[in-house]
Amino acid sequence: KDARLEQKKQEQKEQAALRPPPKRLTELYSRLSSDEVDPLTGEIHWPDCLSDRDYGSDKKTVEDALRTQAQYGPNDRTSKTIYDASHRMMLTLSGHYGSLGPENYAPCRRFLNSLSVEGNYAQEALK
Repeated sequence: KDARLEQKKQEQKEQAALRPPPKRLTELYSRLSSDEVDPLTGEIHWPDCLSDRDYGSDKKTVEDALRTQAQYGPNDRTSKTIYDASHRMMLTLSGHYGSLGPENYAPCRRFLNSLSVEGNYAQEALK
């Protein structure tokens, strides 16, 4: 019985080794365009779907982090700040799905997905 269990574990390890490694977030989501965020100043142009006051605090957090990143260069802290605030906005956006509808929700969600990894793109550019 133990031999079969060990053999099964070994087979699972071999199967896992054949799987491709998981993709990095920057491979999954496209980068924001220069019309959406200016990499030199950190100025961001928010889509209309994020104009609600519910997003105000997180938008300011992202704006500050992008400005800091533009002035001093990207680092783990600004990347995490942008990522965390973007994900909080995604949760808020999910709550507005009913009023937005799929045709307005989808592009807004794509924007937030790309925004969430913007700091990672900037760091990878330095490597």
